[in-house]
Amino acid sequence: MCDVTHSDPSTHPHLEASLQTPKASLQTPSTDSLETTPPEETSSPGMSLLVVGAGFTGSVLCKILRTSAPALALNVWEKSRGIGGRQAVKRDGDLTCDMGTQYITCFREDERFKKYVKELKAIDVIQRLEGKIVDAPPRFSGDCKHYVARHGMNSTSKYFMSGTTVHFQKKVASLKVHDKRIEVCNDEGRRSFFDGMIFTIPAPQLLDIDMDGKMSEEVRENIRKIEFTPRFTAIMQFDYVPEFDWTLKYYRNDIISFTGWDNIKRMHGMEIVFHYLLLSISYAKSFRK
Repeated sequence: MCDVTHSDPSTHPHLEASLQTPKASLQTPSTDSLETTPPEETSSPGMSLLVVGAGFTGSVLCKILRTSAPALALNVWEKSRGIGGRQAVKRDGDLTCDMGTQYITCFREDERFKKYVKELKAIDVIQRLEGKIVDAPPRFSGDCKHYVARHGMNSTSKYFMSGTTVHFQKKVASLKVHDKRIEVCNDEGRRSFFDGMIFTIPAPQLLDIDMDGKMSEEVRENIRKIEFTPRFTAIMQFDYVPEFDWTLKYYRNDIISFTGWDNIKRMHGMEIVFHYLLLSISYAKSFRK
């Protein structure tokens, strides 16, 4: 086996929970509790696979692989300090506020993902979104259910990733494909060998990696057409619960894109209420000039 593939979702401010492949404690696993190993992790005699990226896609993928291929030597490289990717969570002591993904959506016809939603619900990692969503895009107001995480949206990724070897602040710089193995070099110049790789990072980030000529110019040109869109987020803190008849609200103007009452949507930590404000792409782009 010698394979390099890529997968990347769109996750902001909602997460469309649709897979394109694949009584417990209330405590969700923290990144500190995840197993880590030194650079010799690829010395296992079994088949080894490197997953690049520990966001929601990478985490669900690892859950599937641990179940379907338990003998696989599975490793994850994540360039940041934690799990969750765009499920960014702001923490202040025991209080949390979702700054990235606000909720996940499970559609009625999505049979593959329903079992994972059921699993997350069974151990109280997620719950139904409380309150009213105003002016949501049509596809998210139909036959679907929305869920939020009591301890922050990245707790869903942490749960799926638990039991997987994760190496933080480890970024792929280059790869070289040999006859049967892939030599992967990180940004510190250290090398490891794997039988296969799966990228779950945003596609434009692939252009920063030396692919040893394995990515055609046509593919590179198509990736160059993908543009990162800037966003500004703001959090306001209240020591009382404001009176509104909605929990989350979408806007269609040049400044505000989305806003919501973070604690109210999951009915948690109501002694202090966080209001989340996502500014529009056009407004953020104006600061580039």
